[in-house]
Amino acid sequence: MVELFGLSFQGEIDKAHLPPIPMSLFAYVRFSPDDTDSHTVAFSITRPSGEMKTIPVFDNKVIEPGNVPQADRAISVIGQIGVDPKEFGRHEVTVYLDNKAVAATYFILMEQPPPSAVLEQSIVA
Repeated sequence: MVELFGLSFQGEIDKAHLPPIPMSLFAYVRFSPDDTDSHTVAFSITRPSGEMKTIPVFDNKVIEPGNVPQADRAISVIGQIGVDPKEFGRHEVTVYLDNKAVAATYFILMEQPPPSAVLEQSIVA
C-alpha cells in the first residue's frame, strides 16, 4: 500500500531543485508456522526511465525465526520515504522476499496545474 502526497508550486517547475515528495509505505509479510528459515525483505523504486533504486531504510531486513512453536511469523513495515521527483510518469514500488519480487504497486507522478488555472479553464468552457 502506498500513499503519495502532493506538493503545490507557483510558476515554472524546475525538476532539478524540487524537494522530495513524502510517500507513506506499508507492507506486511507473513510466514507459515513450519517455516524456520531466516528471510530478507527489501524494497525498491523504479522510475519511468527504468532506473531502479533500492530503498535503503528497509534494505535486507533479516526476519529470524521466533521462539513460539506453531505461531505465524510476520513483519510489518510502516514508514515514510521521500520520492525524488526527477521524472514524471509511472513509478513502481516493489517488495522483495529473499531477493525475489513478491509484490508491486504503482503510482504516477505528474504535474498538475495550480487550482486557479483549473478554475479559469472551467469558467471559459
